[in-house]
Amino acid sequence: MKPLHPGYCAALAREWPGWWVTWPLLRPVALGDAFLAGPQTLVRAGALPAHGIDPGAIRSSRRSDFLFDADGNISLRFKAAGTAVEGSTLSVGDAGARVSFSRGNSALVSFTDLSLQEYLDAPAVARALAARYWAGSWEIGQVAVTAVTTARRAAVLLAHDGQAEAEVRLSAKPGAGGLTLAGLSGGIDATDRRNMALIWSGRMVTPVFQVVGLRRRWRERIDQVYDPRQPGGFGAHPRPVPELVLADATAEPFEVIEELGADQPPAWDCDTAT
Repeated sequence: MKPLHPGYCAALAREWPGWWVTWPLLRPVALGDAFLAGPQTLVRAGALPAHGIDPGAIRSSRRSDFLFDADGNISLRFKAAGTAVEGSTLSVGDAGARVSFSRGNSALVSFTDLSLQEYLDAPAVARALAARYWAGSWEIGQVAVTAVTTARRAAVLLAHDGQAEAEVRLSAKPGAGGLTLAGLSGGIDATDRRNMALIWSGRMVTPVFQVVGLRRRWRERIDQVYDPRQPGGFGAHPRPVPELVLADATAEPFEVIEELGADQPPAWDCDTAT
């Protein structure tokens, strides 16, 4: 099990406190996904529609780019195409950049063209998960993705120590603003590296997401008051969800469900991730 890079995790936690970090970055995560979460694992368990769940209205919005420069603990020197730079591993025709880190475990992160998708109807989610638990088809430790932030383009450079550096070739032509930090997310290829933990770029990734699960005290109360929830025996008809349970989920949805932070089991945190 490989731990998350602390500098990367800290950068995202500052911008999205309490959100879960997608790692590796190419792990597919979508609004409505269901997972079975353990202390250090996350196993896909279908999606909400597959569980017969209609979570209600969805809101989509755009937000500004996310750029993190290791709190200024980097030196970034750009090279324009058509120029020659002494000591560079880039060819004259390449545009690129040399990045030097002055502090260990630092992160240079560029997420551009960000968008947010989220469910708006918490009572609908609470009613649906309560009904699935009542039917015995929603396990303890199962969580649902209720919000995702997606980046159309992304670049991540992670340093091992304060002597780390890399030179990268830009895949995309610079925009009207010229060579910028945001331009790294257009695609990079490393031509030189030293003491780097990761040099990566990609498209359409979900760096962070939010999840909800059923509250433990709610499950325990349901199990105590309605024991057994379903009749036993072959051919027994399923017992419908009591109206009082659904009414409580509508009136006080966050007494039934809870948003799980990155430091709250079942989940992984910035020290352990798969």
